Amino acid sequence: MFKNSVFTDYTGGEAMGEILIMLVVAAILGYLLRWLQNRFWGCEHCAESELEAEIKKVQKVAPAAVAPVATMMPKGVKKDDLKIVEGIGPKIEELLHNNGIKTWEELSKSTKQRLENILRNAGDRFRMHDPSTWPEQAMLADEGKWDELEEYQDFLNGGKAR
Repeated sequence: MFKNSVFTDYTGGEAMGEILIMLVVAAILGYLLRWLQNRFWGCEHCAESELEAEIKKVQKVAPAAVAPVATMMPKGVKKDDLKIVEGIGPKIEELLHNNGIKTWEELSKSTKQRLENILRNAGDRFRMHDPSTWPEQAMLADEGKWDELEEYQDFLNGGKAR
């Protein structure tokens, strides 16, 4: 029945060669189809996974140099700038620096009583300030929780809880 057909003998080296050629052609077609899909219809998850892979590569080389995106500071904010805390201006920042509070972490660990004493000892013009929310705001800044800090500050009125 199959004597003069192409299906008569698929054994040996000739068959292996043809099978390998078909596998290579299938792999190339699959690669081209994937490229076309990404090029013309987009592949958002592919871009994310590529970015994550690049971040992991850099973290292996210099782990401290790459912070998670969520902890990146907003434009114009300098690390440990106490003035981002609602209720603290340049003069109060200077007072805090003079009393050993120079970072967000140090401010976040300060008690309300210590902050009130610093303000009270600085004179009458500083006594009206309420530092009760400053440690919490500083903690959010120190942890890089910028969205939460912004929401919290929207709730505050001049650094004081409404």
